[in-house]
Amino acid sequence: MFVNDEVGTLEEVGLFGPPGMETYLTQFYPPEVSLCFGQFDVFGAQKEFNGLVGLLGQLGVVVLDMKDAFVQTLGPPSISGAELVSSLVDKVKQSPHSTGEPDVGTLAHLLDLDAKMYGSEDKAIAMNAALSLIPELPLGNIFFARDQANVLFDTCFLSNMKYPIRQPEVAVIKAALEKMGYKKFVQITDGTFEGGDGMVMKGAAYIGSGMRTSPAAVAQIAGCLQDQGKLTYMVTIPDQGGWHENMEVMHLDTFGMPVSQSHYYGCIPVLQQCTTKNMLSGEDETFMAHLMGKGFNICGIPVDEQKNYAANMMGVKPGVVVAPSDYNPETTASLINDGITVHSAKLIHLTQAVGATHCMGLQTQKV
Repeated sequence: MFVNDEVGTLEEVGLFGPPGMETYLTQFYPPEVSLCFGQFDVFGAQKEFNGLVGLLGQLGVVVLDMKDAFVQTLGPPSISGAELVSSLVDKVKQSPHSTGEPDVGTLAHLLDLDAKMYGSEDKAIAMNAALSLIPELPLGNIFFARDQANVLFDTCFLSNMKYPIRQPEVAVIKAALEKMGYKKFVQITDGTFEGGDGMVMKGAAYIGSGMRTSPAAVAQIAGCLQDQGKLTYMVTIPDQGGWHENMEVMHLDTFGMPVSQSHYYGCIPVLQQCTTKNMLSGEDETFMAHLMGKGFNICGIPVDEQKNYAANMMGVKPGVVVAPSDYNPETTASLINDGITVHSAKLIHLTQAVGATHCMGLQTQKV
């Protein structure tokens, strides 16, 4: 694993999907528990996920199937498919947080799709028990595979996630990566950290600190990278005044993204609130001034399009991005005018879970 710069050639990326039972079941909990803004069709979400996999393949990116790797780590199930479905329905019904009752037929169909995908019903049962029955809450956000881990230079930092519904995801992603032969991990133990808050730019690591990542975790990462001769900057994301508003800027990659070594696209009203701290010297400055000092031209993303995940684009080469572009016309037009090639990912359903292409990929090799 090695990620040298957010603006680089993406050679390999890990995805965890397509979303299945776990994502369907998560929608039977309120937003403050599920961390999803709205209801969406999981079968439509599966098509969107598979479309992204195909698009990345066409662009020459090797896609690692982390969900399949996780399935390979599981033993045989102790229950039948019918028992699994019945238990999942009962679990949701009995929860004090549930907002409805899952459909037995939908769950059975999703299980059948998984059995076909992974080669046997036993594998499908074991996987869905691990993702939806054994955890206290179904791991429906796990297809956002950047959040549980983040590769900065040659080290994979394992997250210490803030919300209960997401905390068990870290062990799942680690098990998948270990199955694929990856070994160099650092587990964050000081405070909370989520992978969407970290990225490498201009030879240094930048870690957002706001709703999901705490200063203590940034300090732990900075200490580890300092031992490797790398500099870390903490980008402080101010409280936006409410849970929903903070969710809209929950990670550094939700409101800004470098698309070339000269262009950084971001939502100006949010960027103007952020400050940057050199974790070695302690020096502070505004994030806007820091970016300009690093040679970036800052290109504005309209507020309404930032809330529609316009900033959450995945760079595949310098000046080439995969973005939810069809419904962010101003940002897309600006990118194209700046000479950036934009490939559109259809994510109408998946973005209801609060994220887009950048959140979905654990970049494992980018140079």
